[in-house]
Amino acid sequence: MELRAQLDSKLLPSFTDLLGKVVLDIDDRKLGPAFSLGIDAFNSIPPEAVATFEGVVKQEFTGLKTDTCTLVPLPSKALADKVGARAAKLVAPEKVKAFDSTWGPTLRQLPKTDAAICLPPIASLDRLALAQADVGRGIGYAQSKAFFDYTGPMLKGEVRLTDEILALARAAQQLPEEASFKERKAFTDAGKKLEAASKRELNKQILSAKRFGGASPAETAALAAAKAAAQ
Repeated sequence: MELRAQLDSKLLPSFTDLLGKVVLDIDDRKLGPAFSLGIDAFNSIPPEAVATFEGVVKQEFTGLKTDTCTLVPLPSKALADKVGARAAKLVAPEKVKAFDSTWGPTLRQLPKTDAAICLPPIASLDRLALAQADVGRGIGYAQSKAFFDYTGPMLKGEVRLTDEILALARAAQQLPEEASFKERKAFTDAGKKLEAASKRELNKQILSAKRFGGASPAETAALAAAKAAAQ
């Protein structure tokens, strides 16, 4: 059975729209720094790492057309527009411009409609997962730490998940259960490789901090906690 038959085209947008509304209801004074720090993190990735990632994306999505590919639902365009408008309002224009300059070419080459994106061939999933892990390792330690140190506690204090959101999340978890074994194994294997790459990077950062004394005890503890959470 094809994967597209397992995906409810309304479920994901409904879930993300509800969750997005919860986040966008947060006061500007609290949400603004989270947007700004998140963009700082993405903008901290070296240009050569971004270029390599863009090359992999281009290669793995080449030839896919939205009228013939397997389409995977995206969050609604309305939500994306609201997030973009809010970020433009709350984040310094030069940061937004730098983000678009860095990531716009990659995002614009993805074959997608307003409602869905092409799913690449199963053989491409491993390469894309590893490329994602590689580019993620390029995020600056200071920028990453600043984002998580602020955003985690802020969201815990501000976000309240409603029964409707939790019900949609449970339904979304059940969607892949009837997919073919080959499809589920491909997604699982790709996820495991991405997780392993993330753990290697955490170990590298902890060892670097211990070797050079470049991180405070609190920073080293935060890395250790992140490692434990990933296990």
